[in-house]
Amino acid sequence: GEGRATAIPDVAKVVIGVIAEKSGENAIGDIQKDNVKKMNAIIDFLRSKGVSEKDIKTQNYSISPQYTYYTCKDGGACPPAKISGYRISQNVNVKIRDFEKIGEILGGVAGKGANSVSGLQFVIDDPEKAESEARAEAIKRARSKAEAIAASSGFRVGKIISIDENNFRPTPIFAKSLD
Repeated sequence: GEGRATAIPDVAKVVIGVIAEKSGENAIGDIQKDNVKKMNAIIDFLRSKGVSEKDIKTQNYSISPQYTYYTCKDGGACPPAKISGYRISQNVNVKIRDFEKIGEILGGVAGKGANSVSGLQFVIDDPEKAESEARAEAIKRARSKAEAIAASSGFRVGKIISIDENNFRPTPIFAKSLD
C-alpha cells in the first residue's frame, strides 16, 4: 500500500559564514580575532531578530594556510613553498522560523560581516506527524488490497509479516521570490 501526506514547510534553513584571508606569516591571530568579532555580531543580530539559540549551530570552522610558490627556471632546484598568509572560514547553520523575517535577516547578516550565505531551504522541522499519517494510510490500503486478494482466492488475511518503508520528500518550488 502507498500512503501520502502533505505538509507545508515551517522552517527556513540557511548557512551563514565569514571567510577572511590575510597575508603574513603571523596573520592568523589578526584574522581569527576579526572573524570571531564578525561572527559574534552576526549571532547577536540573529538573536535580536528572534532566532533562538537552539536554532544557531556551528557547521564548520577551519584555518588554512595560503602558500607562495616559486617558479623554477632552467631546471634548477626550486625553493619549497612558503606560507604567505592564512584563510579562516566559519559557518553556522541557522533555522529561521518566522518567514516574514527571512529577507530582513539575510540582508542584515551581510551588514554584520557575513560574506557567505548559501543553501537556503524550506523544510518541515518535525516531519514525524506527516510520516505517521502517510504510514497509517499505506497500511490501511495494503490491508484492504490483501483482503480483496484473499477473498477472491479463498484465503484469509493473517498478521503482518513485514513492512518496507520508503520515503519521498519532494522539494517545494515557490512561484514567488522572497523580498
